[in-house]
Amino acid sequence: MQKQQGNSLLEILLVITVSSVLILLAVRYFTVVDLNMRVARAISQVDIISRASYEWLEYDQKADFSMISKDALIHSGLLQANDFKNPWGGTIMVAPGSDHNHVKIELNHLSPYACQGLSRHLETIAFANASSACDSGTYYGEF
Repeated sequence: MQKQQGNSLLEILLVITVSSVLILLAVRYFTVVDLNMRVARAISQVDIISRASYEWLEYDQKADFSMISKDALIHSGLLQANDFKNPWGGTIMVAPGSDHNHVKIELNHLSPYACQGLSRHLETIAFANASSACDSGTYYGEF
């Protein structure tokens, strides 16, 4: 009797299916880890910018944040230009808050999931948190 050589179609399909599932799970895991790392980096940047803004207020003996800007923080030596690099591309914007007693920090080009993650993590430290802007891919909060 002659022995059959090679693989059957069923065996090949099984290998392709298992490989596809493993690749899909790996890509999903990588995507989630990447998103969490970017959110953590953005939270850290918002914290650093917020602290530097209050140091700027004391250092320049300003009454409020009406003159705050990214350039003001850089020129005062409290931060560098690369401190304002948004993990999703672009820059992080700094402006006076709605009542000038707080600083507004804005990140754009975010996915809805990233924006919601930032809102969720920063809602405990933000004076005002605008999660409704997540639909447009922008997060901003007043600190």
